[in-house]
Amino acid sequence: MEDRNSDENGWASAAQSWIKIMDSSDHFVRQHVIDPLIDERFRALAPKTVLDVGCGEGRYCRMLRDLGGDVTGLDPVDALVDAARERDPSGSYVAGFSESLPFDDNSFDLVLCAMVLGTVNDLSAAIAQMARVVKSGGHILFVDRTSFATASHAANTPKCQDTGRNLNVVSNYLKPRQYDFQWGELQTRNWHRPLSHYMQAFLATGLTLKRFDEPRPKTGPTDAFWNYMNLPSIMTMEWRKH
Repeated sequence: MEDRNSDENGWASAAQSWIKIMDSSDHFVRQHVIDPLIDERFRALAPKTVLDVGCGEGRYCRMLRDLGGDVTGLDPVDALVDAARERDPSGSYVAGFSESLPFDDNSFDLVLCAMVLGTVNDLSAAIAQMARVVKSGGHILFVDRTSFATASHAANTPKCQDTGRNLNVVSNYLKPRQYDFQWGELQTRNWHRPLSHYMQAFLATGLTLKRFDEPRPKTGPTDAFWNYMNLPSIMTMEWRKH
């Protein structure tokens, strides 16, 4: 792996907190929105070889391998790669950064980047690298928080005086910037970028957008279900390489 600080946005320091969260099965968005989406799209695309960029502790590598994929996971944080190998000794896991993928051109039928690009400093470089390693006729499956969600998170979110609940205030939407992200004990630095930045970076590679969606949950606890339907926070795109 290149000589670079894997804790530049706090992810090495947050590794154990991330593992603890992923070992839990009660996160609504993961369980009822993202997991079903990735399962559905894998079955629809039927790739043989898969690269999971930013694989963390290997959640989606294990899931896609169980569905029949030959999966390689990559993450810049050694503790996360070690955790992935511990959970999946027969799996293939590599330490590396998304902006400089250590793979040959045209290596994978599918490149998955789920909840990753919002943590990457050089968006254009990461997308160009994914476009390089995906095979002709293959796809990049991008899943992340919507730009309205990250803009709201990047704002100093006030609380409603009547209910005490957080208000989702969107401000400075067009200004890309880092913000402090906290999820339980996990604390990192993530990026807000407007949707146009993602679109322009993908289009610059010559890829073709085949699918865009804001996926909806089909099941789940009633309160969480309707809260998500009222303010969905996940978007997904599929890009095809000619």
